Amino acid sequence: SFPRCEIVLSGLVPLHKQNQIAAGAAVRRPRPPIVRYTESLGAKVIPDVTNDTTHVIAARDGTEKTMKARRVPGCAVVRISWLMECYWSITRRELSPKHLIGPPPKPVPAASSASAGESSKQDGASGNKNTLLLSGSDSSEDEDLAAEMAMELELMQS
Repeated sequence: SFPRCEIVLSGLVPLHKQNQIAAGAAVRRPRPPIVRYTESLGAKVIPDVTNDTTHVIAARDGTEKTMKARRVPGCAVVRISWLMECYWSITRRELSPKHLIGPPPKPVPAASSASAGESSKQDGASGNKNTLLLSGSDSSEDEDLAAEMAMELELMQS
């Protein structure tokens, strides 16, 4: 099985669109593109940092979510470039200093990493450093999604 990946987005989805991704929303509206890209890789997007959060993908440092994430062992605060590299390679990329915002994640205590739910929290803990996040897809869908992601990122940066 794939390592679990629970992601919180910080500063990437406008406030008025965040209710569209809330679990149990009464009306299902189209999800923001960044959410679709994240979920297409098999990750679960959650609204706030919990002890199960593995990554916070942030536009900037110093937000409530990034500060909360730093207190969670094994939770990395990363730039959107990490998600883009994961998406383009269709693998869970290792964290490098260029991807991190601020210090590396706190290590997971040895006692916690022995439990089944926590053992896959750190990249490579399952023994597969670049485990596929995506279970399978059509290459034309990948190309369409890639083009859509590139356009969305250009809009976000302008």
